[in-house]
This record gives sequence, structure tokens and C-alpha cells, in this order.
Amino acid sequence: MSLESIRKAVLVSSKTEASHIISAAKRQSEEQLKKEKECFQRKAELLYQTQAKAIEEEYVRQLVQFQGVAVKTLLERRNGRLRAIFGEARVRILALPQEEYGEIMRRLLERAAGPSGGKVRFHPLDRETFVGVIEAVNRGRSSENYVSLEENNALTEQGGFVFVSPTFEVDQTLTTILAEIERELLPAIARDLFPS
Repeated sequence: MSLESIRKAVLVSSKTEASHIISAAKRQSEEQLKKEKECFQRKAELLYQTQAKAIEEEYVRQLVQFQGVAVKTLLERRNGRLRAIFGEARVRILALPQEEYGEIMRRLLERAAGPSGGKVRFHPLDRETFVGVIEAVNRGRSSENYVSLEENNALTEQGGFVFVSPTFEVDQTLTTILAEIERELLPAIARDLFPS
């Protein structure tokens, strides 16, 4: 074999080997690139999901906060309107003619006292009304079951009374009566004032 043949054989062999090395390097490079691309895509997807979740959570938080403020505002307006309605009712009841107001108080006192005797606490401005009410309630009662005025322990707010017997006490003040009516009627009033 001549030197030229050896040189050609070595050259062919080196080219073949170089071609194999280049192909292997290309494949390895492509695989590495593919792996890095997949890794980057996973990281990008994870980052996207994390940021999307953070944005969604912030949106939900702001929405809940907004809804809370809206509900609070609505409740404040509704409660303000209800207070105005019951405030107006109180004013109208206190503005009734004395006879009509006295008749209402008589019925309430008869129901509160039942057959028992006791004392009636009232506001000083209602004294004249309650003198007539007590007189009407005591008609037909035995003297041991009379109802009398409690002059020394007046109520601080006008409207209604508190009946005090030796064994029980019944609050029939206008404030208490209107609060009970409000509590009973609140669902219906709320539906009428603020339909969904």
C-alpha cells in the first residue's frame, strides 16, 4: 500500500468519523435544545398559571370586597328607610287624639295586666291619658286587683307604658312595641322596599 492510499484511507476514515461526530453532536444539540425548550415552556406555563391564578384571586378578592361594600351600603339604606318608617309611625301614634291614643293604651294595658293588679309606669306627658285609662281598666275589677299609676318612677320616653305587678313586668312602651313589629314585619318590608 502506498503512502497515497494510506493517506486517502485515513482521510476517508477521518471524514466518515467527523461526519459521525458531527451527526452525533447535532442530535445531541437538537435533543438538548428540545429539552431546554420543553423546560422553558413548562416554566413559562407555570409562570403563566401562577400569574393567572394571582390575577384571578385578586379579582375575586376585589369582587368580594365590592360586593361587601355594596351589600353594606344597601343594608344601611334599607335600615335607614326602615328607621324612617318606624320613626314616622311613632310620630303619628303620639299625634293621635288623646281619646284614640288612650283607647289603644287601655287595650294594651288590659292585655298586659290580665286579671292582676299592679302599677303603671308612664311618661309625665302621658299622665292625663293614663288617668283615664286606669279609671276605665279598674271598672269591674276588685279593689285588690286595681291598677294604679306609678308616679315616682316615670319613663324617660313618651309613648306607651310598663306594667309592673308583684310577680311580673310587661314592657308596652312604644319603642318596644314598634321594635317587635319591625322584627316581625322586617322580611316583608324588606321585600317590598328592595325587590331583588
